[in-house]
Amino acid sequence: MRALFVTVLLTSLALAKEAPAPARVTLVVVGAQAARVERAMADIKDMPVELNLGHLPNLPVLADLADARSASELAALLAAARRQYVNGDFAGCIHSLSSETLVVELLGDGRRELAARAAFWQIACRVGSGAMPGAHELARQFAVRALELPADVAAATPEVESLLARALKETAALRKTTLDVEAPLLRARVSVDGRRGVCVTPCAIDLAPGDHVIAVDADGVLSASRIVRVGETRGSARFETTPASPEIAAQQWTTRYGATALLYSEPSTRLLAQAIAARRLVLVNVEGEGALRLRGTLATDGTVRAQVERACTPATLDAESKKLLRELLVTGKVFEPAKPIYKRAVFWVPLAVAVAAAAISAGIAGALSPNVHTRFGF
Repeated sequence: MRALFVTVLLTSLALAKEAPAPARVTLVVVGAQAARVERAMADIKDMPVELNLGHLPNLPVLADLADARSASELAALLAAARRQYVNGDFAGCIHSLSSETLVVELLGDGRRELAARAAFWQIACRVGSGAMPGAHELARQFAVRALELPADVAAATPEVESLLARALKETAALRKTTLDVEAPLLRARVSVDGRRGVCVTPCAIDLAPGDHVIAVDADGVLSASRIVRVGETRGSARFETTPASPEIAAQQWTTRYGATALLYSEPSTRLLAQAIAARRLVLVNVEGEGALRLRGTLATDGTVRAQVERACTPATLDAESKKLLRELLVTGKVFEPAKPIYKRAVFWVPLAVAVAAAAISAGIAGALSPNVHTRFGF
């Protein structure tokens, strides 16, 4: 009896220790029936999971509007510089475009056309004012970065066009040098002088000797750009990256994946999890009207662990939603279905210990029992 009591006690303690803390999971549902699916999934009570409802980033095109404002302001600035050049106000033209970082910043942002226009008028205004050493240096940089002549080149004198033509010819005759670009993130996108997607890290690029604007960009990090001087021998450039804030990650996700067929891809899910600060993310989409299709993705720490699809009707949507969520969580190893007690090690181990203890106790008792002899006499 005592052994049985000990077995029950040990089993109860083991089962109590086995109960895990609820896993926190963020649930995002999109589609016409999103609210209904959320309610159905939130109604599941028999899973050790704490569901938190999340939402896709709902950002207006503020970043695009800001870019448009910036582009219009730059266009107005360049138009003013052109007018000053045409009117012979070369000093005013140089002053208007006096920022030393203007072209570099535009190239770092990937706006090559605006950068080429700004560089062109910086050169033209210096040629007009007679500042030829500065004009020659800017023309050389223009050629090294392989910028294209803007459409309004005809507004400048032939001397400006001739200077640029010579610089382009001299640069084309130079032997290119290899630059190795590295970053902590594998397959970060590399831009060179405003040309996006030249390669992904780690990579090697052949460039004309001179100063180039190299930028590195990847999902979930802040883009980094700087001037890299390429010499006559092979060189390297390493870029350190900084994790983006949830707000920046949300902007990146909206721009790159929000309205595309890549919504359920691993890069999209990883970036979305960062944008809404979710370690475990379940993303579910409800498609169709009469015949519905549920599609779910589970990502943990930015890695897709499970993907499940189910077909259903409006009448079976609630039940199928619950099944889909359970399958995602089990397949993704967020939790394991509870086994019957008799199938668990915590049941058999204490029982085996109790049986062994009972057998040992019986053996010891038998060995220590007195040797009794009964004698009868008549």
